[in-house]
Amino acid sequence: MSDQKTEGKPVIPSEIPIHFVKGAGFRVAHANGVWFGSDPQGNLHLTFYSERTPIPKTMVLKLSDQGQIIGEDETKREGKQGIVREMEIDIVMSPDAASAFYEMFGQNIKTAINNLHAAS
Repeated sequence: MSDQKTEGKPVIPSEIPIHFVKGAGFRVAHANGVWFGSDPQGNLHLTFYSERTPIPKTMVLKLSDQGQIIGEDETKREGKQGIVREMEIDIVMSPDAASAFYEMFGQNIKTAINNLHAAS
C-alpha cells in the first residue's frame, strides 16, 4: 500500500491483493458430517468427522490343506460393532466469524444448486 497523502489524508487503494498460503498443518479432510458446540469463551467449535464401518481388530483366515487362503471364519472376527465416527478436525470460530461464514456458505450452496440445475 502507498503512504501517499492527499490533503493530509492517506490515499485508500481501490483494491488489495490477498495471498493464499497453506500453513504447515494444512490438509484435506473428507467429512460426512459435523458435530458442533461452544466453549466458555463463546467460540463455536465445528468438529468435522468421517464415518465408516469398523476395521477388525483381528480376523481368522481358513487355509486349505496346501496352505492356501480359502476364506475367513467370520465367527472369530474381533472388533467394534456399529459405525465409527472418526473426528478429523475441530474448527474454532468466533460468533462473528461463524455468522459471516454462514452467510457466505449459504450463498455458495445456492449457487452450486443453481449450477447443478442449469447443467441438467
